[in-house]
Amino acid sequence: MSNATVNQVPFLRQEFGYSQAGEWLYRHLPHGAFLGVELWQWVYYSLNLLAFLLIAYLSTRIFLYLLLRAKADVSQPAKALVTGPLCFLLGIVLARTFSSEANSTLATRAIFEGATLLILAWTWFLLKVVDVIRLRLTLRLQRNNNTQAEFLLRPAGNVVKILLTLIALLVWFENLGFSATTLIAGLGIGGLALALAAQKSLENIIGAITLYASAPVKVGQVCRVGRYFGVVEEIGLRATRMRTLERSVIHIANAKFVDMEIENISERERIAYRPDIVLERSTQHQVLAQLLEQIREILEQHQDIADQPCRVRLSGFVPRGIEIDVLSYAQTTEFDYYLHIVESLNLQIIECLNRLGIALAAPEPLSFAKL
Repeated sequence: MSNATVNQVPFLRQEFGYSQAGEWLYRHLPHGAFLGVELWQWVYYSLNLLAFLLIAYLSTRIFLYLLLRAKADVSQPAKALVTGPLCFLLGIVLARTFSSEANSTLATRAIFEGATLLILAWTWFLLKVVDVIRLRLTLRLQRNNNTQAEFLLRPAGNVVKILLTLIALLVWFENLGFSATTLIAGLGIGGLALALAAQKSLENIIGAITLYASAPVKVGQVCRVGRYFGVVEEIGLRATRMRTLERSVIHIANAKFVDMEIENISERERIAYRPDIVLERSTQHQVLAQLLEQIREILEQHQDIADQPCRVRLSGFVPRGIEIDVLSYAQTTEFDYYLHIVESLNLQIIECLNRLGIALAAPEPLSFAKL
């Protein structure tokens, strides 16, 4: 080797050699390696990352303080976004930008080429951004009284989060040396089999979208679906949850829910009053006419009964006796108050029956065939 080359050795060592901190760690830590990276290098880069995370922590706290001074109504998810994922992302970016390459080797560069921490930081940050956007849209929809679209934000946000996670995984595999095109093609072939296996789940998701779009029922409404009767508590991606009068919870698959007969009780503007009145066959004509007129007056004079329709007619004869058809509507949608109205009307009708000396027909006995 020439003297000129030997003279360049100190400069080469200064340019490509380890730093003083690296030399100290190399001499004082046990020798060992993990994934081709020496133990002292793991410690060095970990401490380096912690230092930049501390700088990011202080920077984000100062930024949050200034933000609260300028705008006091910062939501809790926005605060969590700044103090959590934004702080972590800033620390990773600072560490990758300003870290010295004096202690790096081919093995460390190969590890860091995967950008695992950076992809993880970006993914966490974007997922929290989705939460913040969803909260702002929810508050806006609440101000506009658009509650149905509000409930659609939750499954829509979950879909966006799943897509972001899949994209982050593809980018990570690409950085590790795998071909994303090959992975997507493989996922396409396997996705066909997965779609066939998840056919029911896809039907339920489409059913949820149909329920939110057509809105036959909404969360919080009382409805009868098939043989089930209760309050809709949640319309999820897979099933709709109902709470019955017995306080039990029923989950009905959305694909099945949209095909069932749905009776929305909460959408009615008034409640029908149709008592079952059957009189004895021996009831006299004059007394029966008086009863019809008095029941009609009771309904017309009641302040909570609609004027039209208000029908009291002798509908015909049944095996039990003489049947009276009564049709009117209570002008309320509150079921408790409706029961109060029904109780008042029933007591007045019973008083008329007692005053006129009319008896109700005995219930029809059960036959052996029915038993």
